[in-house]
Amino acid sequence: MDRIVKQWALQRPDLDVAANALLARLLRTTRFLEFTMSEVFARYGIGRAEFDVLASLRRAGPPYALSPSRLSEGLLLSTAAMTNRVDRLEQLELVWRRSDDSDRRITLVELSELGRELIDEVFPVLVDEQERFLGSLSAKDRRTLDGLLKKLLLELESAPAGDASRRSNKRLADAPDT
Repeated sequence: MDRIVKQWALQRPDLDVAANALLARLLRTTRFLEFTMSEVFARYGIGRAEFDVLASLRRAGPPYALSPSRLSEGLLLSTAAMTNRVDRLEQLELVWRRSDDSDRRITLVELSELGRELIDEVFPVLVDEQERFLGSLSAKDRRTLDGLLKKLLLELESAPAGDASRRSNKRLADAPDT
């Protein structure tokens, strides 16, 4: 990135490209993180999409069940996309659909025992990989970075409704965390 900044400084000294450099570093870091996480998921025969559903159900607590619409809302997905994810997880026997005991018109997606065992095995491995990923940062650096990113996300998420570019950024910022 430093080389690119110097090149721009030579070609366009009238522009301050500091924001471009910072965001390019952030994007590159994100790509490394996505690759690291996808390697973890691949070891267990799932992808990020499946992980997100399993993690959402596990975080919900016993009985580890949510309606497809609650899952869709939480993961910012269309109901069609959620149906596809649940179908795949059901084929893998990691979740199952059942009627809600209090209202049989409502269908719930519930972690199977196999699904709970899998997410309970995958998540600690993911956390360890994330720790390694951030290994070069001190605890203070991590807190500083976390605070700065939180501040930036709050600004992006509170952008006026008419600002389309910020609205799309909000959808991305609201994407599920691991």
